[in-house]
Amino acid sequence: MSTLTDDSTLEASVQEGGESYRWAVMRGLIENRLMLSSIDEHLARVNGTVATHSAALAEIQLRGAQRDKYCPLVETIAKAVDGEIEVLRREVAAVRDAQSQTKAAADERAGLWKLVMPWLQPLVIAIFAALLALIVAHGARGIDLLRKSG
Repeated sequence: MSTLTDDSTLEASVQEGGESYRWAVMRGLIENRLMLSSIDEHLARVNGTVATHSAALAEIQLRGAQRDKYCPLVETIAKAVDGEIEVLRREVAAVRDAQSQTKAAADERAGLWKLVMPWLQPLVIAIFAALLALIVAHGARGIDLLRKSG
């Protein structure tokens, strides 16, 4: 049997398969034709919906353009709103700048504190420990000396 699909090969296949083969081919053709018709119907429905939406959108855009054209306040309001938006944008930019400067200053202070703290904390502890040691060592006399000096 040849791999070419010419009339003689098809006729030979039909004769080999007999009546059942013919019915199977006919059934396949009918199923394919039904499937194609349902696809065509669906495509027609979708195209109709798209066309309807497109027409509605064009009509809405036309109405909006007409309202903009015949309403004298639209341009005035648009300018006022644009001005307000520009003012708000500048204010937001100023707040962001101030916020970034404040954060940078806080980070710098925190960095300085982290640099000084390892030296300052032991120094303060040593001073308090020395005062406590003096108070314990000298007893009441040390307390009297502290009262007289302060």
